[in-house]
Amino acid sequence: MARTKKATPPYRFGLKPMRLSGRFNVLALDMGIPPSWHAGEDNAPNANGRSYVDIPYAELGAVHPDGVIVGPTERYYKCSGQFTADLMTMGIGLKTSDLREIGNVEQEPYRSMKLKKKVTPTQKHMVEEIKRRCIVDGHLEHPKCGHWDKKKCLVWLQRNPLTNASDRAFVIAAEKKLFDLVTRVSQENSKEKTKATAPWVTAEPYIRLIECMLNDSIRPLFMEMHRMGERDDLGLFLRKDARWCHHR
Repeated sequence: MARTKKATPPYRFGLKPMRLSGRFNVLALDMGIPPSWHAGEDNAPNANGRSYVDIPYAELGAVHPDGVIVGPTERYYKCSGQFTADLMTMGIGLKTSDLREIGNVEQEPYRSMKLKKKVTPTQKHMVEEIKRRCIVDGHLEHPKCGHWDKKKCLVWLQRNPLTNASDRAFVIAAEKKLFDLVTRVSQENSKEKTKATAPWVTAEPYIRLIECMLNDSIRPLFMEMHRMGERDDLGLFLRKDARWCHHR
């Protein structure tokens, strides 16, 4: 029996018909959720590993309970898990009022944070965002960016920032909250570190240490301060401790 070759889908990327079920609807296209390129892959996961069809139907609404209409980027961000790396990726190409580049993790305070990886956009994040912006904008040419490196993706995103006014305002405001939080944590850590080392800033503690080292009884104790105990020493200590507890 001859094997039939699977036909190539006739639709272009971003125009694939959406599944209409209790957990997915056409609002996904308005949110900028990229549908799968090939037929039969409706459950393709996004950059965060979450399937698009897992987004609850109720979360796809375009209006907040207070009646405020929100943009597609904000809806997508809130429905996809609100990951900080996603937020930083969405902000690439935007600048704050003080001309600070959003999405640049090589600037402080992001550069010095311990969990820098959590806010750093990866190549997968950038590819996903390129596809999403093409769908949301409607005027951008869909590039074949699946195999682009991170640098090329970054250049494209910087040249094609978000155009929706509500989306731009949302991303800038959300990133400002993250920026302030990381800055505050960084300052608190710096204060704690300074407080811990403050007694050794002046010469007095060093002079006191030298004075103690000149004492014959203190010197051998200081030299063995970090010595690891042997098994016999530990056994002797435990036996002495046991006798002490027994005689109490």
